[in-house]
Amino acid sequence: MADITTYRDPVATLLTLGAARPAWHDWRDYRADGLSEDDVPELIRMIHDETLNGAKDEQTAAWAPVHAWRALGQLRAPDAVTSLVDCLVAADEQDDDWALD
Repeated sequence: MADITTYRDPVATLLTLGAARPAWHDWRDYRADGLSEDDVPELIRMIHDETLNGAKDEQTAAWAPVHAWRALGQLRAPDAVTSLVDCLVAADEQDDDWALD
């Protein structure tokens, strides 16, 4: 599992949030959690973190990449577009219905 110390706050807090709600209208307000455009590079790193992406769903930190990609969407981060598309392609290749809903 990723060491929480490898991510700085406020990005590190995403490791502690647990399961993400599937419905878009129920998404957390990540800006209210202190995330900003300054955090985009670290959020991108988190969505590609192989340890987190390989973790079991029942592990709280396993949901951090989902929270990170949602935060990037809320931040409307142009620098993240390629990474987000890559995540969607990977989800499609892995038949990850949850991510694609």
